[in-house]
Amino acid sequence: MIDSSRTFTTAPFEDSETLHIAIEDLKPRPKERARNAKERIVNGRLIKAHMYTPKATREYETQLKWHFRLAVKNPWTGPLVVMIRFTTRSRADADNLAKAVLDGGNKVLYDDDAQVTTLITEKVRGKREIIELWMKRKADG
Repeated sequence: MIDSSRTFTTAPFEDSETLHIAIEDLKPRPKERARNAKERIVNGRLIKAHMYTPKATREYETQLKWHFRLAVKNPWTGPLVVMIRFTTRSRADADNLAKAVLDGGNKVLYDDDAQVTTLITEKVRGKREIIELWMKRKADG
């Protein structure tokens, strides 16, 4: 079942502790490199040099957070196993696509993406743009 947000969640495995999120028609975007803003004066004020995330990446991560908030009430804790499958026409590297999704999950799916101790990423060619994420708590041991 797909709701109006084009995001849906199911438990595709027998384990009810597995979260599955599928986002349709949101084009997967790679994480862009941080940019360096040079020191400059604006309206008589000194703006120090700093690093920043490009606007397109920030907007994409915000869209992901919105979809993720529909799926979870509170961030998961502890070590996690995550699998992300991208169905896309994009030529971007799978690791850069995954980094943007993981960063989008910060403070929503989990407190910090450093909790992801196992990551499996798959990119498949397809006409429709789909991002699928499976998340499970890592078993002890």
